[in-house]
Amino acid sequence: MIIVKLWGGLCNQMFQYAFGYALSKEKGDKLFFDVDFFLNQPKYVTRRHIIDVRDFPNIKLEIINRPIWVKPFENKYISHVIRYNTGVNLSLINKNFLFMEKLHRYYSIIPYFIDSTNFYDGYWQTSKYFKPFREELLEIFSPSDIILKKVFDWRKSIDSSNTVAVHIRRGDYLNNINRNSLKGGNVIGDVDYYLSAIKIIKEKVKNPLFCFFSDDITWCKDTFSNKLDNSLFVENTGSDAALVDLFSISFCEHGIMSPSTFSWWGNWLRKDKNGSIVVAPKGEYSNEYFLEKSWLIIV
Repeated sequence: MIIVKLWGGLCNQMFQYAFGYALSKEKGDKLFFDVDFFLNQPKYVTRRHIIDVRDFPNIKLEIINRPIWVKPFENKYISHVIRYNTGVNLSLINKNFLFMEKLHRYYSIIPYFIDSTNFYDGYWQTSKYFKPFREELLEIFSPSDIILKKVFDWRKSIDSSNTVAVHIRRGDYLNNINRNSLKGGNVIGDVDYYLSAIKIIKEKVKNPLFCFFSDDITWCKDTFSNKLDNSLFVENTGSDAALVDLFSISFCEHGIMSPSTFSWWGNWLRKDKNGSIVVAPKGEYSNEYFLEKSWLIIV
């Protein structure tokens, strides 16, 4: 049995789901998801919901209660020490196995024990875990008809075949905890990074239209509207705005990333990748495992 812990926001859960899906396929073992995090969310984090058919109609999740032998490792102090130091790889009694990922390690060989309960707790933020199953995951992570229509209608309204999705995440990335964790990949207020990425795109793409997506679109307008003639600032609203943004990014021909999982999935979900250019920032967060080899990395 394989149990993967789901936690965090939409795109963190997409990584966790993809990781579990691939591992289950490779090992031929049953896959379950632990969602205890969402039932007992800490008050200091933004409320999240479990990804389900409202987000992706083709997704299937079998939920299971968190094993009692995992709970001691869920203490926030114990968990913090483990994640920021060594991670955990433990074979416990009664054929129970626990693997906790070291924070920002991103890739390691994943142990698995046959005829055992294998519990995996981490982010798993690299396609190295699931790239062989890309086509299947693209189908699973397909949007609903409602989202698809909104994205199609938006694209039809744009007179350009060379759109560039510029995603700028600010929001909670502005707090000190996230700023410190991003370290060398922190380009939250780094206008020069985005201007350099735009310059690269202009050198490689004929008549690009830069479409800005952000949780702080006002800042984007104030910062870039007087620096670009060929720009568009996308302002989706409503409860499905994030999903519309995500798939709108994937329907653009090219992309400029911020160091975020939302940027990552928006560009990875792009189906027609022939000739697609994606520019990304390099740093401790955006390391060689997080970023796709085909993407252009600005140091």
